[in-house]
Amino acid sequence: YNKCPAKFHLTRQLKLTSADPERAEIQRGRAVDAWLNERHLARPATGCRTLPLPENPSAWSAGKWSVSGQEAEDGAGMLAQHAAVCPLEGLDAGERVLVQHQVACYDPKSDLVIIAVPDLLYTRDGGWVWRETKTSSSALYEREPLLRSYPQLALALVMIAAGALGGELSRSRVEFELLHADDLSFEELDPSRPQVVSDAREVLASLARPWAEDSHYQAVPG
Repeated sequence: YNKCPAKFHLTRQLKLTSADPERAEIQRGRAVDAWLNERHLARPATGCRTLPLPENPSAWSAGKWSVSGQEAEDGAGMLAQHAAVCPLEGLDAGERVLVQHQVACYDPKSDLVIIAVPDLLYTRDGGWVWRETKTSSSALYEREPLLRSYPQLALALVMIAAGALGGELSRSRVEFELLHADDLSFEELDPSRPQVVSDAREVLASLARPWAEDSHYQAVPG
């Protein structure tokens, strides 16, 4: 929406697809996501540290996504990086694990139902952990506040703090995993800290307010 309200309205609200093919790095990200989802859905839940990586790093597929060449090799490297921080490693058998599970809550002030689909949800010691995993060709850009770079983290914080998942708030957290081909960035955010949730609300308000007040969806040339 910030880039072009008209494009947002056409693609996200009217669901019209673009004629442009997806960039190779986006397809790589989808393949990595599908591979991890398949592994995390295995029961009993086990970590990814001992699970096999693609037999051929130069050409592999997961779900309906196939990658080859450099994108496939980078994706295989990202899967290897994830294995070191997979949250299911050593998780007690009695804990719950939800993959791509829809979470919803109602905001009475704006009369909106807010829906999110976390990459992974799991319980630990009475709290809920919301894990978001992203892929990138570059390291985390530290000059930009994390919640503004990845506003889905702000949404996760606010939804957990509002009780959308239940569990003990003091034992709950949001985890962010940014995978590169040869490294990773990992951050934890605490939804029980008022200032953290306040910052998250500010981020969401700054994004949602212009959209909520718009009824014209003007195009931005470029």
